[in-house]
Amino acid sequence: MASDQVLITSPPTGVEQVATIANRSWGILKEAPKLPVGIILFVALVAIFAPLLAPHDSETSVKPIEIFEPAVFARGSWNTPLDTDFQGRDILSRLIYGARTSLIIGPLGTVFAGMLGVTLGIVSRMRCQSPPERECISQPA
Repeated sequence: MASDQVLITSPPTGVEQVATIANRSWGILKEAPKLPVGIILFVALVAIFAPLLAPHDSETSVKPIEIFEPAVFARGSWNTPLDTDFQGRDILSRLIYGARTSLIIGPLGTVFAGMLGVTLGIVSRMRCQSPPERECISQPA
């Protein structure tokens, strides 16, 4: 015969709540696909540490102003591993700094699209003025 015992515990403290949230987050992260998460983390870290990682300033030209070849070619230079653009700016530095822009534009676009969708949904619901049980379809005249 199994005994029915009820275990009464106190509510979790702040430290226990943080540990519980961390355990849940770690469980979700372990189930996530590794390659996409790794790529996103890599791009985020490169964007955060762009001033430390970029070999040159992204807006100024590498002296002298000329188009250098990539480092893999015979006349290439490891000073500019990915070549320079027509104004003599280092392409690698511009890619590294461009990661910042990409990480800002994506979430801003998502927030803007969400706000637009919510606004359109509210306006369409206010315009309908029918009970929620019925569909709001305007009848042709």
